[in-house]
Amino acid sequence: MRVSRPLVAILLTSALSVGAGSCSAISTRGEEVSTPQPVQSASATPKPSASSQTMVPDVLGMNAEQAADTLDSMGFEVELDADRWVLVKSNWTVTESNPEPDTMVDFGSTVTLTVEKLSDVDEEETLRVTDEGLTQGMAMTVCTRAGKTQFPEGFDIKGFGGSIEVIPESIYIDVEVEVSEVGVSRTTHMECTVSGTDDKPRLEDFLVY
Repeated sequence: MRVSRPLVAILLTSALSVGAGSCSAISTRGEEVSTPQPVQSASATPKPSASSQTMVPDVLGMNAEQAADTLDSMGFEVELDADRWVLVKSNWTVTESNPEPDTMVDFGSTVTLTVEKLSDVDEEETLRVTDEGLTQGMAMTVCTRAGKTQFPEGFDIKGFGGSIEVIPESIYIDVEVEVSEVGVSRTTHMECTVSGTDDKPRLEDFLVY
């Protein structure tokens, strides 16, 4: 039987179409379709923070200067508790500590040291240092009065630190003080110079800055 050319062309075209469809179907069935995975948000895991506590060192038996320097180097605030002015810290011995040694406390906490004078020598003779007989205790008293006059809301001389310089005719004091103004307290420094005698002291200069 003889097939006409147009019919042959139609048959070939149909065969190619069927083949292409089959290949397409196979290709589609054989293709790996990736399933979208749920996006997981990376939750930030908190890092362990550095310890905010530290142990109070044992400074009992040290002189007040050594003890204060030790605590200060470890980040503590230091306060001295004494029965009189602590003018020269190295002359005082630490007898108690609050908090007690080896106690865990927050970093930067205040440690109060109870201190006692190293010797029982006559305090007045120890402090009488100017040629005119002015004692350091009286000079400190005069400066305190001047501070309370200038800062009636509050004036407190810290019982440690600073410096005291004695010259033949006067005493110069530079210490840390806490003052209050308009209901606000702040820590600052006082410079004060006193001359004269214990009976008649003279305030030469007074400055808080």
